[in-house]
Amino acid sequence: MVHLTTYSFQAPDFYERHGYERFGELDDYPGDQSLVFLRKRL
Repeated sequence: MVHLTTYSFQAPDFYERHGYERFGELDDYPGDQSLVFLRKRL
């Protein structure tokens, strides 16, 4: 399994298109953005 974090203004859509699934999100981190947790089973 691979896991990573990214911000909502960066690349979560890119990772989801490549097979990653979102498993968590911290809202308002930083400011009005979110910290997104993604994983992919190998």
